[in-house]
This record gives sequence, structure tokens and C-alpha cells, in this order.
Amino acid sequence: MAPPPAGVPTQYLPIQHWVKGGQRRPEWLKARVPDGEGYREIKETMCGLNLHTVCEEARCPNIGECWNNHTATFMILGNICTRSRGFCAVLTGKPIELDVDESKRVADAAEKMGLKHAVITSVNRDELADGGASIFAATIRGIRERIPCCTVEVLPPDFKGDRDEGPCSTRGPTRSTTTSRPCHACTRR
Repeated sequence: MAPPPAGVPTQYLPIQHWVKGGQRRPEWLKARVPDGEGYREIKETMCGLNLHTVCEEARCPNIGECWNNHTATFMILGNICTRSRGFCAVLTGKPIELDVDESKRVADAAEKMGLKHAVITSVNRDELADGGASIFAATIRGIRERIPCCTVEVLPPDFKGDRDEGPCSTRGPTRSTTTSRPCHACTRR
């Protein structure tokens, strides 16, 4: 399809204005203010242990629903990413010093929350030699030591293309139960 001639306005999707007294948005489209007992418990745990979740940092609209069901995705290696992606709401910049005790606090939180399945992701830390893989491994080990029956799912960054690094490899006792890759970290064929 050829682009329109210069100066011709383009409307890709019809825009409907939701005016007072006019058509209302469907209930499923309305974001709820996060609240509830589960939400407050997880918020208190995360704040008390100085931990981050991708739910908060990426401003997920489903945070209330997930946290009330005691589901959260831990975001390790801080809350500042070294890469800027247009689709991501996580802060971008120069990260602060690496917190080596973070893996212990994540295990504490997982135990306190009574998790049977823990999900761990991270920001990109390109300034670190291993991209943060050692912290991923320590976090997986910590959860497994505290909660042996807990499965661990990791959503790691691309580690600058080094597939033999840390939790992405299938070597050693830090192997995760499930390793997933975000679409933007996969090689196109």
C-alpha cells in the first residue's frame, strides 16, 4: 500500500471521544486503582525488603489483580536499566552500585509470600562483566535453599548474546525450572 500524498492527513484507527453522557468504555477496559489485602501485603513486603517488581517499575495496569492473587515478578539488579527501549517504562540511565544481598532478600520475600512458583526478571546491566548472571544464579540458589519445592522461572536479558552465561545455560545446580526469553532478545530467522 502506497503512503498518502504529502499533506493528506492519515487516520489509521477511528478515534472515538468518550464524552460525558456519550458512549461509555466497557468494564474490561477500565483500569482499577490497585487495592486489596493481597496487594497491600506484597507492597509491604517489597518495600520492607527494598525489592523491585517489574509490575511496579513497568507500571503494569494489572498489578492489583495479580498481587491480590499473590503473583508478582521480582525484578533484580536494581530498577535502572542500561538500555532504552521505546516500549518499556522502566527507568533508563546509569545504574547504582550492585546490591549483592538482593538475592537473599528475594528468597526472604518468596518464603514470606509462601510462593510455590517464583518468577524473576531483571533490568539490563551491560556495565557488569557477566551482565548480572551471578546474581541470577545466587537468587535461584537462595530460593531453592529456602523453599525446595518452589519452581523458579527466569526471564533473563540477553547477556549481550552470551548464551552460556549464568541462568541461561543448562549447566550446574543453578539451572532454573523454566527459562524464557523476551521476544526482543531473540534472534530473528
